Order: sequence, then C-alpha cells, then structure tokens
Amino acid sequence: MEKPTYIQQILTEQLSSKDYMQLTKQEAHRKLDKLRTYLKTLVTSNAHIISKAELTYFDRSFKIQHRIPIFYGLSKVHKTPMTLHPVVSCSNSLMSVFSNWLDHKMKELLPLIQSHIVNSTTVVNNLKNVTLPKEATIFSANATSMYTNIDTDIGLATFQSFFQDNSDKKPNEFQVELFLQLLETVIKK
Repeated sequence: MEKPTYIQQILTEQLSSKDYMQLTKQEAHRKLDKLRTYLKTLVTSNAHIISKAELTYFDRSFKIQHRIPIFYGLSKVHKTPMTLHPVVSCSNSLMSVFSNWLDHKMKELLPLIQSHIVNSTTVVNNLKNVTLPKEATIFSANATSMYTNIDTDIGLATFQSFFQDNSDKKPNEFQVELFLQLLETVIKK
C-alpha cells in the first residue's frame, strides 16, 4: 500500500470516527502528566494494601521515561476492498505498566469463572466426552472489534457484580477497590 493511500484510509476509516481524537504533542504530554500524577496518587493512597513487590513495580515505573502510545492500522489483506484494523500500541507506555498489573490480577480470578477454558486442547478433549443429537452442529464464532464494542460502563459494572457475587471466593489479598479504579482508568483514559 502506498503511504498516501494508507494515510488517507486511516484518516477516513478510523480517525474521523467518534472513537479517536488527534492530539497535539503538547496536549498528549499534558494528558500523560495528569495521568501520571493521578496514578502516583492512587498507588500512594493504597500503599498499605499493595504488596512490597507491587509497590516496587509501580515505583520503578514512575521513574522511567515512557513513550506516548502510537496509533496505526494493520492491513486486512484478506478483505475486499482491503480495510485497516486499528491498533493503539501502548507498549512501553505508562498505561502498559498498569494494564500488565490488571492482567496479572485478572488471572488470579480465572478459577472463579465457571466458563473459563484454558485452551483449545481442553475444548477438544471435553467435546470427546459429549454425546450430541444427530441434528446438532458444532461451530465456532469470531467477534468483530470485540474490545471496542464492549461498553466500558457495562464492563465495569460486570466486574463490580462479579466481585459482589464472589466476595467470599476471591483471593484474600485481592485489592478490589484499587483493581476497579485502575481498570476504569485504563479503559476510559
């Protein structure tokens, strides 16, 4: 794809939508400074419930110069006409530090989710033990833009309900309020 075509396609398909807003470099730095201050305050005010290892992890992240997240599009060459899949790369950004922490904490919750499937091999092995009627059909589906289509307020409410419903089952040291505050920050900022 020629660079001018790529730029035009990004501008028309993605950046002109309601989901994205272009910032100047100064606006981006201002927002990142405000985010950094908020996250430092959040960590500091919760230091009494955060493990020493987690505090070290967060403290080190505040001392590092992180890069600004980058927006780009990946070509969906199998589509006609070819479209672009939007990507916001937060690798090595301040937000990736907290996204990684959330990911680690979510993995602690997996044993509480009855529908959790470890991998495709588990599905295949489980299906071997299932007797289906002759007219039954097994199929799989793929979600389109799953994460951008999840309403963030509903997602947060779902986690809140999950913690209420599983309050007696969650790991003892799990910092629910901090988790929810960081989750809201990561998905809404």
